[in-house]
Amino acid sequence: MGDPPRKRVIRLVQNESIAPAVNLLEFSLSAGDSMRFLPGQFVTFYVPRNGATITRSYSIASEPDTADRFRLCVKRVEGGFVSSYLCEQSVGKELNVIGPLGRFLLRDPGDRTVIFVATGTGVGPFVPMLAALLSEHPNQPTWLFFGSRSEEDLIFRNEFELAARSHPNFRYVPSLSRPSAGWTGSTGHIEKPLRQYFPDLSRSDVYICGVPQMVGEVQQLAADLACPKERTFVERY
Repeated sequence: MGDPPRKRVIRLVQNESIAPAVNLLEFSLSAGDSMRFLPGQFVTFYVPRNGATITRSYSIASEPDTADRFRLCVKRVEGGFVSSYLCEQSVGKELNVIGPLGRFLLRDPGDRTVIFVATGTGVGPFVPMLAALLSEHPNQPTWLFFGSRSEEDLIFRNEFELAARSHPNFRYVPSLSRPSAGWTGSTGHIEKPLRQYFPDLSRSDVYICGVPQMVGEVQQLAADLACPKERTFVERY
């Protein structure tokens, strides 16, 4: 069970560019502090600007057994003050957050296939969800459909490919909208391979995370393919 949300002071310990306009930020908590979170939860930053405070939320992209530090994927949004502010910070910077927060949580799958669908940094919450699922339900049929523009945008690719090699019941399906000439995987928007592999979703749990347009389109596709509404779970960025 996760901790109740509260305000915390965190310190930046790593800031790494992992894709065009995407940084992986790792934070440590104050000495003696810890934060037990549930896979899928997020933290909200409080950033000062011109005498006001701006808030922005980011999903935790760490495995859930790490209580004294966590990492986030932050995409620099053009004109986005907070995303640029966070990505420009140096190691050692202290910031204010509240967390953990959120109800986009992993449910007990029972005998259903678990399908994660993401684009861009929307794949972040699926990192701890997948880790928990593979640990607690290693025999559960599990798929991750991840849509990106190009191969260099496939964040966490090594981790997901390693998980697929280590767990025969897990399939990782990246799909590129602007593939290079040498790409041999799926192409097009993420709905295309999802429909190809799953013409019937009536026995699946579908988790969707990303920008609102993609979430809405995949949510409609899941309904069209007979996934029960109560077994479709969404988080919009």
